[in-house]
Parts: sequence; structure tokens; C-alpha cells
Amino acid sequence: MCYNVNMKDLHIHTIYSDGEYDEYKIIDEIQKSQVKEFAICDHDTLEGSRRVFELLQKKGTDLIFHPGVELTCRYKEYGNGINMHILVQDFDYEDKNLQDIVKEISSLRKKKIDRMIKFIQKEFDISIPLALVEEKASKTFSFGKPHMYSILTTISNITREEYYDAMDRLDSEDLKLDARSTILSLKGNAKIILAHPIEIMKEYDLNLTEIECIISDLKDFGLTGIETHHSAQDIKTQQALSQIATRLNLEESMGSDFHGPNVKPNIHIGQTYKEI
Repeated sequence: MCYNVNMKDLHIHTIYSDGEYDEYKIIDEIQKSQVKEFAICDHDTLEGSRRVFELLQKKGTDLIFHPGVELTCRYKEYGNGINMHILVQDFDYEDKNLQDIVKEISSLRKKKIDRMIKFIQKEFDISIPLALVEEKASKTFSFGKPHMYSILTTISNITREEYYDAMDRLDSEDLKLDARSTILSLKGNAKIILAHPIEIMKEYDLNLTEIECIISDLKDFGLTGIETHHSAQDIKTQQALSQIATRLNLEESMGSDFHGPNVKPNIHIGQTYKEI
């Protein structure tokens, strides 16, 4: 795969959720790239974004930084429900509504850990030592599937494909924020962007008309933009989503969804659309 590098990348992860790099390494890698404007959008935690922000203030670089977070949500108003991620950017770290939301989703993630352990025991007949989970969880503010898989690789021979195929069957819909109410609670105090629509379309077999209907509904609650440019979206999809953004008068956002070379191989900082 080849790719073009954009000077703006508003969707990057750090070690404080499921990325591989801490604040020092991620800033170093961004400075090596052509990216001049970026956002840290870790899953359900502000920690990585805040640490990068504070380090940039000390460094005094010419990089343009946007505070960000990627919230795990569920849209209940279509079919049997749809899982989606909402990017929230350009907020005040001390915003109480945002802090309450992050606190709530953090609590839900802790409940999910126990559910994942029981599911793996049932699915693969593997008992995961709680001490390993606690050790791994202590090193991140947003424990998730990649962390659990990392533990499994030390005690089993389960492949990445086997693991993620199985985890798609994990019942966790009740452990996500309600998309409408989350967007509404943040309305007016941040940019609120639907992340990687292509992944929603693929998972739920939605066409462009259907995803536009969902986006239009979310706009009524305060959605301000769509991630039209993303490393998983080809040029054709990008153009179609740009047209939706224009029709709905929504902002277009762009992001690589960079996690690191092991978590998401072949995805690079600044890679904001897919090329073959």
C-alpha cells in the first residue's frame, strides 16, 4: 500500500489508550513527519491528550495541537442499534460535562474487563490470571481488546484473527454511551465529529443513503462534523462523504487513526485516506 501524507492529522492514539507511543515518542514521530497540525484522540480518556498538550507547552514547538478524545457510543435509533465512535475536539479540559462523561465510560470499561475474562474462558477455555490483567490495566487509562490480546499472547497460541473474530461476538452493547445524549451534553462546547463512517457502513452493511440519514439525525443533537478523510476510506468513499458533509453543512475532518506499527500495521501518521 502506498499513501499520501497530509499536513493535518486529527486522529492519533497514544499508549494511554491502545496506542504504542507515549507523549514523548508521539511528538517525536509527528515532528519527523510532514504533519503540522494534529489531535490526540485516545479512547475514552483525556490523559494522553492532556500530557501531549502539557509537553508541547514546555517544548515550545510550532505544531498546532487540538485537545481530543474518542468516545465509545451506541446509536440506538437504527435497527437493533449501531456502535460508533465520536471524536470530541477543541474542548476545555476542565469542562465538567466532559469530565463526567469520561468518568462514566471509564466505569463502563472496568465492567467490560470482567466480562471479557469470562467470555474468553467460555470461548477458548483459557483462564486469564487476574494479576496479568491488573498489571496491564495499571499501565493504561483505557484498557481494551488490544491489551487483552497482548496478555493472551503470553499464555496461549490464539491468533489475532481468531481473537478478534471471537470478540466481535462479545455482548457489550450496554457498556457504551448513548450517542444522542452524549452529543447533546457536549453541544456548543466542542467540535463533535463522527469517526470513520466507513467502518460503521461495513459492520452494519449500510449504504450512503442510510449513513447520511443517521448523520443528519445526529446533527440535530449537536454533531458538527464527519471524518471524511481516514486511512480506511478510499478516494471514492471520501468524495461521497464530503458530499454528505456539504449537503448537511457539516465540517470535514481528517485523521490517520494511527496507533503504532504493531497495533495497526501499515497505518502512518498523516495518512488520511486509503490508496492501493
